[in-house]
Amino acid sequence: MGKINSADIILSKAICDCVKKGMTFDEAMVAICKRLKNIEHEIDLTGVLLKELGIKNNCKLTYKNLLTEIINALIKKDIDFSTQLSVLQTLVNQINTTLGAYSDTKVSASATDTASGFLNSKITTGQVGAIEYLSDKIVFMGFVPVGSVFMISKNRLVDFDLSGKGRAGSDVWGYAIANGSNGTTNRLGAFPRYTSNLALAGNREGADTVLVTESMIPSLNINVTGTINDDLITPVSVEMEFNTNKINDGSGGSDNLLRYTPPGTPGSSVMRSRTIDLKHAHSHSLTARRVNNSPVPLSVVPSHILEIPIERINP
Repeated sequence: MGKINSADIILSKAICDCVKKGMTFDEAMVAICKRLKNIEHEIDLTGVLLKELGIKNNCKLTYKNLLTEIINALIKKDIDFSTQLSVLQTLVNQINTTLGAYSDTKVSASATDTASGFLNSKITTGQVGAIEYLSDKIVFMGFVPVGSVFMISKNRLVDFDLSGKGRAGSDVWGYAIANGSNGTTNRLGAFPRYTSNLALAGNREGADTVLVTESMIPSLNINVTGTINDDLITPVSVEMEFNTNKINDGSGGSDNLLRYTPPGTPGSSVMRSRTIDLKHAHSHSLTARRVNNSPVPLSVVPSHILEIPIERINP
């Protein structure tokens, strides 16, 4: 039988070490069998986790068969692992292809945006302090917090429904007219007034009208001037008429000592006084003063809602 080289036989390195150059085929086989026999006796398979390798029943297996089973199980797991690695490698290649098409340091504001730029050049606002650009992040500030109260133009009322709630799709969505509906406080018809007692915030106080009473006036001067006229309308005159008969003493049998003749009787005479204007008037001027040592303060605060003032700060 001719000579063989170790390259003519595909064996593991551990077995090939026993085959020497120049051996005959028979000598090589004897050496290989001897090496395999030694390996069988040297290998202790009692500690092998056979179930974890997928070998469920090994009671009838010899050492040689069991070793083959172990090797095959390891080869299968290696093939499965290689397959998974191949799938992962495909995913990694796809990710790399995607990353190659886009840059994580450049952004577009829209599909039609072709200008390069960083986020801090694409996200802007006209409100100073609303955006803070840091080295690794962009911080937004200045948003209106829930519960804020402010005014809006009359021509924006069309953006609210009948209950006062902002319509969806408009920029007042999430807002509501403060009319007592939708969880709001009714602020209609009242002035805002900042309160120093925060527990009273939201209360409606004051009045639109105030009745002034005497107890509210600390002191008062009242001047009264005028004229008092009498009730006479026309001038007054007096008229008396006497008869011409003599006044008897009664000795001649007359029974009247004095007789007044009715006006118009012949032989009588009339005596009239001068016409006198008796009309007159009195003028007066009076000053009355009242002093109240304990006047009641007059409230001049109109109907209002107590509010809590807040202001924007830079934290």
